[in-house]
Amino acid sequence: MKSPNIMLVAIILSFIALSLITSCNEKDNRQKVVNKVDTVIISGMEFRPSLLNIDLGDTVIWINKGIVAHNITDEAATTPLSKDFNPNESFQMVPTKSFNYYCSIHPTMKGAINIQANK
Repeated sequence: MKSPNIMLVAIILSFIALSLITSCNEKDNRQKVVNKVDTVIISGMEFRPSLLNIDLGDTVIWINKGIVAHNITDEAATTPLSKDFNPNESFQMVPTKSFNYYCSIHPTMKGAINIQANK
């Protein structure tokens, strides 16, 4: 039979080990990167800002505060990324690469998304 002192030491060591595991898990959770939402306002026939620097994983939302419909079209591929969206509607996406875009309804409206290197 084990002596009471050895059992007490074993119990204390178990609590210390459990405490260290919990502490490590909490630290790992705090270090996770929180992706953010970046906003482009469409107003006065412009994308504001026209150049948006974001981090990989961020969500970009375009909010139409204008008086007519707009869309977001990839300039290089000339493919629509969004459907036309009316005043007070929005479109959002999580870009995976940097790209230039424009409104195919109003081709002089141009903007760019630049994904910055990870911190």
